[in-house]
Amino acid sequence: MRINILAFGLIIISLLFQNSTAIAGKQKFTIEDAMKFKTLSSGSSISDDGNWAAYCVSMDRGNPTAYLQSLKDSVKFTIEKGSRVIIAKKSNFAAITLKPDAIETENLKPSDDKLKNGMALINLQTGKLKKFENIGSYLFSNDSKWIAYKVDAPKAKDAKDSKDEKNKKKILGSLCILRHLESGTEINISNVNEFQFDTLSKYFFYIVSEKNGKNDGVYFRDLNQNFCPETVIHSTENTLYGNICWNMQNNILAYTSSKLENNGDPKETILKFFYMESKLMENAILADKTPKGWFIPYTNTLKWSEDGQRLFFGFKPVLEKYSEDKPESKYSDSNFYNIDTILKRTTLQIWHSKDLTINSNQKTTWKQHKDKIYNAVYHLKGQNFVQLADSACDDVLTVDNPDYTIGRADLPFRRESTWNTNFSDLYLISLKDGKRKKIATHIKEEYSTISPHGKFVAYFAKKQWMMYHIEDDTTVTATKLCVNAFWDEDNDVPNEAPPYGYLGWMDDDLSFFVYDKYDVWRLYNDKGGTLLSLSGADGRSYKHIIRIANLEPDKKYFTEKDTMLVVAFNEEKKDFSFYYVEPKVLGVAPLLELKGVRVNPVAYSKGTKKILFTKEAYDTIPELWVTNFSFKDVRQLTNLNEQLDNFNWGKTEHISWKSPGYKELEGYIIKPGNYDPKKRYPVITYYYERYSDRLNYWVNPYIGHRPCFPIYSDDGYVIFVPDIRYHAGRPGYDAVDALVSGAKKLVEMGIADSNAIGLIGHSWSGYQTSFAITQTNYFKAAVAGAPVGNMTSAYSGIRLESGLARQFQYEREQSRIGGNLWDSLQAYIKNSPVFQAQGVKTPLLIMFGDEDPMVPWQQGIELYLAMRRLNKDCIFLQYEKEPHWPNKYYNRIDYAIKMKQFFDAHLKNAEQPDWMKNGKPYKGE
Repeated sequence: MRINILAFGLIIISLLFQNSTAIAGKQKFTIEDAMKFKTLSSGSSISDDGNWAAYCVSMDRGNPTAYLQSLKDSVKFTIEKGSRVIIAKKSNFAAITLKPDAIETENLKPSDDKLKNGMALINLQTGKLKKFENIGSYLFSNDSKWIAYKVDAPKAKDAKDSKDEKNKKKILGSLCILRHLESGTEINISNVNEFQFDTLSKYFFYIVSEKNGKNDGVYFRDLNQNFCPETVIHSTENTLYGNICWNMQNNILAYTSSKLENNGDPKETILKFFYMESKLMENAILADKTPKGWFIPYTNTLKWSEDGQRLFFGFKPVLEKYSEDKPESKYSDSNFYNIDTILKRTTLQIWHSKDLTINSNQKTTWKQHKDKIYNAVYHLKGQNFVQLADSACDDVLTVDNPDYTIGRADLPFRRESTWNTNFSDLYLISLKDGKRKKIATHIKEEYSTISPHGKFVAYFAKKQWMMYHIEDDTTVTATKLCVNAFWDEDNDVPNEAPPYGYLGWMDDDLSFFVYDKYDVWRLYNDKGGTLLSLSGADGRSYKHIIRIANLEPDKKYFTEKDTMLVVAFNEEKKDFSFYYVEPKVLGVAPLLELKGVRVNPVAYSKGTKKILFTKEAYDTIPELWVTNFSFKDVRQLTNLNEQLDNFNWGKTEHISWKSPGYKELEGYIIKPGNYDPKKRYPVITYYYERYSDRLNYWVNPYIGHRPCFPIYSDDGYVIFVPDIRYHAGRPGYDAVDALVSGAKKLVEMGIADSNAIGLIGHSWSGYQTSFAITQTNYFKAAVAGAPVGNMTSAYSGIRLESGLARQFQYEREQSRIGGNLWDSLQAYIKNSPVFQAQGVKTPLLIMFGDEDPMVPWQQGIELYLAMRRLNKDCIFLQYEKEPHWPNKYYNRIDYAIKMKQFFDAHLKNAEQPDWMKNGKPYKGE
């Protein structure tokens, strides 16, 4: 009955929105419009030969659509429900993932099986389309002659089968179909667990794993022979094979084989090689030849080095060999009073102060820990292996040079990560014998890297980039001669500022690229610490933030012949342009200079040097464009902005003002499309930390935990998006300074009605909203989603999604207290809304999902009860079985409606709906 009432309310409100009309004959933007609004999805791609572009368009609610568009002519294919497109290397075929129908998905009952994806296969020469149901993974061969795909089998519902204890845990394969693309001929292969084409598309390798285990094995088919005959590489009954990995340099297939326990769990795992030329199989590492106390786990990752001389794989300590089977403890006359039998049913978890990580974090990371491997390397020439990682140094990189790698060890700092940032020691590790040398301590591990040929290690420590010279065991401060900061100059959390990041290495190992705030620098690996601004310091001179576009994610190094695409962000005007830079020339050169827009490269065809990019603004939907690297031929591929023709969308405008805490702050406003400078407007203030750089970002019309901007602007609201800047120990007060001073600036400019300014935030800004109204009555209505109400209790709360304690957030990160609860108790109290709630006069709407994994939803209860006890105007929306924000679409719409009704009532004097006047008493489920 509750759902029917809600649905009726939605229909009435939707009709009201639809029947309203805006000035100048434009339609009023409604919730239904937002649900149907079409925008580009992520994952646009371009074919290797530059002849085809693929992209997907999706809506907030409804089915996606995939498009394949020829870049040579006007041919264009449309695939309904398509969500992901893979184009074969020779552009003859494309495969598209088909999502289940949105309506059918919404109509599923909780007990129903989840609907499976399908696949569409299209011949790009003829346009012929074939669809397949219940498809899992799929893969084209490199010669574009074949596609292999797995069919997801339905869950077995045979009662006898489900009670079969033998092999109940065995990983079973499913039907795999090997399809010849031109002829359409298919080969069905049953019970396939893994599959892979070789690099040259001569062979198709696959693993068979079946219930009875008779044909378990590793197989291949010769794709160059008629009918692709099957050849057995290795087959042993009731054995689990896996982790196939092809070595294209030496024509070797690496894989593992594991004998099984009776329940199907892998028992002993062997690393094996199959030599294709001689058709011989070799045991590379037998189970009894592993290091003492270590074994090879079935769940593994095999990776050959680029030269094919080394295979990286993983060991695991025997102590980490876990069984998930719990002994049964059925009661009988003989054991009903037996204490040991009774205790077998105990459900207990022990939290000990000596634990390196707290119990809840251990639980959430259990799967990761259970399947964790410790890297080792097998040398093909010497036919020996070297263990590289262990429990003391468990994070070791796989590299392509033959001599060294680096390892990161967080063990010494793991316990303090509960209240501090994650740190590691950095080790140099020999690939030849596994010997380690500590080269840095207490650093952030993500900012360390070894050069391609293994001659140098770069890492960031103490606000400088350091360069370790492996050959002579010396370290130099590579950035010491530069007066510019290579750490975040705008950092305002009570922690060591991170670097701006790095780009990568040159091919000769002799130089390394890093960023400061504005420019990219080339650090030379001489002992004097020489460095040059690759961008010629143009970024700092013109206040342009220069960043190299990541067109080739797999690129391992740069050469002097490279031309790098630059995305330049104008810090003052907030717009983006394209430039280029070359390692052999200092300074950037323009390619496409634009005003008032954001550009973003999304795909690149290396062979033809064609680029797909998007161009957008607040009032311009991201459209997809294609160009060559010179940007002399720019072509628009999509035309989504037709949707805006019927609406008064509005525009953004940059503003700045002075605040008590900072000399100058920035932000932007969104004015209605029919803005009248002679009027004063009600204002919705939406913010988080610093959003002013998003002045020219498109904002999807989203229905959910944040206001849908066009719905509000089209209904006569101005939206204000201010920056907040902080000092340690006073996050709440800094937010108040920024919000109030910014709102007063809008009044001073003649934009805002000072009696109709509202405030809304979610999570971190939900907290700031809750605190702000305890210090000022300037805002006439406030909505706080998932706010922390009491920092003293939140400090030792748990983030359920990670199991981490929240202490580090307050001491070192976003919550910015800068000390622990005992040293800084007054700061925790002074910045907590529940302790300051006496002064509240602003009506407050609180929203929480009662399964919030980020912020304990009890924080909302604390805030609500404090407001209720003090007789403040407060309403608490508890969305049942929802996470950090409502995910179920009916709850998303309900919250969006209630949010708008709340602001309309308090900022526009609209009639209050019954839920605001009287609430909704509980009347059972």
